[in-house]
This record gives sequence, structure tokens and C-alpha cells, in this order.
Amino acid sequence: MAATADVDTTYRMGDQLFVQPDARLQECFGLDEPIRMTRQEVAVARSHIEAWKAIANGSDGHVLVLEDDIWFRRGAAAAIDRGWRAALERCGKDRGP
Repeated sequence: MAATADVDTTYRMGDQLFVQPDARLQECFGLDEPIRMTRQEVAVARSHIEAWKAIANGSDGHVLVLEDDIWFRRGAAAAIDRGWRAALERCGKDRGP
């Protein structure tokens, strides 16, 4: 599987452990152990990068990005609204949260 311009399909175990620490993995693999992404992982990475590009090129000052498999509990929208209002009050409407 060839790397695309946006995704390098090989990374190191140390990179994974930096973003998602797991002592079990660290015991079994060296930090320089190469990890090759599956086709599915590459597809997910590319979709995330495309979302980031759309946000960076867009005009919105603030964006909420969610995974496609998110589940909200009853009352989640109200909780998000309360959190957003609290952030605006703390930071001011000009600076944003």
C-alpha cells in the first residue's frame, strides 16, 4: 500500500504510545517498532485530514467535530449549550472559547 501525500502509512510504536499510552504494549514492543497501517486505518486518517482541511479553509471560528459512531445521552444538546455559554462567558465573545 503506497503512502498518499497526506498519510504516511508507517509509524513507530513510540508515536502510538505518545497519544495512547499503554504499558502492555510498551512491555511487548520497542518504541522504534514500525507499525504499518491497514487500508481501513489509512481511509480513516484521510477522512480526518479532509475534515481538518475543510475546517481550516472555512470561515467558522469554532467547530465541533464528532466521530460517525457517537451516541448522545438524553439532554446532551442542553449540556453542550451550557458548556459553550460558560466558555463564551469566561473568554469573551471576541476571543471565543
